[in-house]
Amino acid sequence: MKKHINEKILGTGFWLVVFVVILAVMTGLALGESGKGPDKPVVIKSAKGNISFSHEEHVKIDGGCGACHKMFPPKGGQIEVLKASGKIKEKGVMNMCRDCHGKLMAAGKDTGPTADCLGCHKK
Repeated sequence: MKKHINEKILGTGFWLVVFVVILAVMTGLALGESGKGPDKPVVIKSAKGNISFSHEEHVKIDGGCGACHKMFPPKGGQIEVLKASGKIKEKGVMNMCRDCHGKLMAAGKDTGPTADCLGCHKK
């Protein structure tokens, strides 16, 4: 009887571990953690001048894709959709970018523009 109960518990535990691993992998993929974004830079529309965003350069940072995609889904056009719906505040994405670039600069790491508006916004 004890052997049967232990086998049942181990069997359940095994499937629980398998489920958790699959869930973790799927969640990572859903958050863009595959480490691969679009091949071409994404253009983020802005009244001050559009921003050309390279996923290739940004996936190398700490936090990977989730560093940005915790704020919005990894699906094209979501920044504009969320801004229009009011779910992302005006300058919300810009502030997130500037904060991250500032932290990298403070840590002595290579970073993109931190103070020059035209470093990101191109008319």
